[in-house]
Amino acid sequence: MSSFGFGFPKPVTNIKSSIDNCSTINVSWNAATGDNNLYYNLSIYDAITGQFLRSVSVYDTSYQFLDNNLFIHRYTYVITGVNELGEGISNNDTFSYQRVPRAVQNTSLDILYYTQDVVIVQFCIPQIILECTGEAPEHVTVTVQCNGTDSSTTCQIRNMNDITGLISVPQYQQCNISIVFSSEAGSSEPFILAFGEYILHY
Repeated sequence: MSSFGFGFPKPVTNIKSSIDNCSTINVSWNAATGDNNLYYNLSIYDAITGQFLRSVSVYDTSYQFLDNNLFIHRYTYVITGVNELGEGISNNDTFSYQRVPRAVQNTSLDILYYTQDVVIVQFCIPQIILECTGEAPEHVTVTVQCNGTDSSTTCQIRNMNDITGLISVPQYQQCNISIVFSSEAGSSEPFILAFGEYILHY
């Protein structure tokens, strides 16, 4: 005979999750029709590593917790109703809060000097406006693409107000310069600039 015949809790439905204020995670669900549960067991797992993180008893159909690094995380929530007869059948869902950095919107290139074969260029990316500090890029990678050959420079971002660096661009070639932000959550779409042919004159 099914355990439902004894009145054990049925699986919860409509598990949802959202974030508030860049650091608070909300989890909510609906009780199964006709269930009158005493509380719910909520178990939280790291969906990337599979590691069990915590278990809490929830006396409502929602739960909140803080995570100051939520933009690099994915969590699986396992929710089980409990009544006088014990635990019912669990239900689960996985949510990702990972947010890759936004793409570079603008940048400037200034030629500093020439050498025999290359042009030394300084790139400058204007101040980055963030909705949440957790989505801030950690590195910027600048790739110079010329006639099928690529060279990349990756810099750690220390100041969101002034992101600068130096790159070398071959002379006598038409090149594209690609700029990508990255963090633990992933990489932005590239911002691409065309860089014209520069020839050293003596």
